[in-house]
Amino acid sequence: METILLVDTEFITLNKPFVYDLSYLISRKVGNKYMTLKSVGNVVRQVYQNKMMFETAYYSEKRKLYTSALRGKTYRQNYMGNILRQLQKDIAEYKVDIVLGYNVNADIRSIGFTSDYLKLNNPLNNTKVIDLMPIVVNTICDTDEYKNFAKENNLITEKGYYKMSVESVMKYITKNIEFVEKHLGKSDNENEIDLLNYAIEKGASLIEMPKRFLKV
Repeated sequence: METILLVDTEFITLNKPFVYDLSYLISRKVGNKYMTLKSVGNVVRQVYQNKMMFETAYYSEKRKLYTSALRGKTYRQNYMGNILRQLQKDIAEYKVDIVLGYNVNADIRSIGFTSDYLKLNNPLNNTKVIDLMPIVVNTICDTDEYKNFAKENNLITEKGYYKMSVESVMKYITKNIEFVEKHLGKSDNENEIDLLNYAIEKGASLIEMPKRFLKV
């Protein structure tokens, strides 16, 4: 049975992508659906506790959300080294075949940047990585149904392309135009497993595909 690891990060800036949220979800295919085995939310202590650094983050106002998640124990705060060691153990224990994520290159780059800076071993260096976004685009977004939904609900970019973010596609599959992505790694992974299962139901396969943008 195929086992995947969905990974999602939140990081400081594109130029200096220090990770402050490294979350992952492990899922195994049972029949025609991926079932969640483990979902972990991690706050990286070295970055989160560095107030000057964290306050430069794109979503620095999210601190209160992380405070609530830590209090509610849906997240845990730990040093990056401990997080990566546990990730390595989980990859081995669950026999992970593929690492997956929506626009996953940004996540892989940020983890690599942070682990290199801290001189830590990165367990994702030797894994097979596939970007979920092209799979979703080809299976869900490049359909008349999605395009009509996007037009009707103004899910169009200023440059005239269909919006195909996790949030936009979740609005479509849930038929809830009010859906808002939290941009917390753990909840984002849980959205992405829903996108994957929807795509699988529509006939998608986990294969590498080039990234595409769809013009209106």
